[in-house]
Amino acid sequence: MESIKVGDLVVLKGFASKPNLAPVGLVVQLTTRSHYRILWSNKELAERWACSGIVHRDKVEKLP
Repeated sequence: MESIKVGDLVVLKGFASKPNLAPVGLVVQLTTRSHYRILWSNKELAERWACSGIVHRDKVEKLP
């Protein structure tokens, strides 16, 4: 598993090859070892996929 750090771009798991279908976000804070605070770049897509500002690490992956 790749290490995600503050400043990394992330997308919902499974959508790394198609980032235009899912929200892309910027990790702004590591709240715990298993949760990240993410600032979503496209609010409409984030709402469609029910993405909150705090996301579990198993639900996102780093963009290449």
